[in-house]
Amino acid sequence: MTESDTAAAVFFYGLFMDTALLADKGVRPQHSERALLRGYGLRIGQRASLVVAPDEQVHGLLMHLEAAQLEALYAGPGLEDYQAVAVSVELAGGRQLSARCYNLPVDRLQGRNAGYAQALHALAQELGFPQEYLEQIQEQAR
Repeated sequence: MTESDTAAAVFFYGLFMDTALLADKGVRPQHSERALLRGYGLRIGQRASLVVAPDEQVHGLLMHLEAAQLEALYAGPGLEDYQAVAVSVELAGGRQLSARCYNLPVDRLQGRNAGYAQALHALAQELGFPQEYLEQIQEQAR
């Protein structure tokens, strides 16, 4: 089995949580479940990114993707600056799992994209994320 044939656990926190959007890009997760990443905060510039923030947490989805699909996904326009970071996410029942998370370096997090923030808010609401988290996303849409 080659590297491109193996599945990778990935924590998504932005619009890539939308499986229909992933399917449009030819990406089909093998598994998906809600997850929580503690010690990071969500920031929205032109796209979503995370910053180290000890008192914050980010809600998202843990998905298992083939490595080749993941590489192709982050080779897309505007995504080439995202870097893989090892994280530990919390699943239902408090179980911890290691995953990778793609993050934009803080110095590249520029501008505002209210449309992105609104779309993320709608998706997070559809996924049933907590109201206080929805409010954090909505604040960044303004």
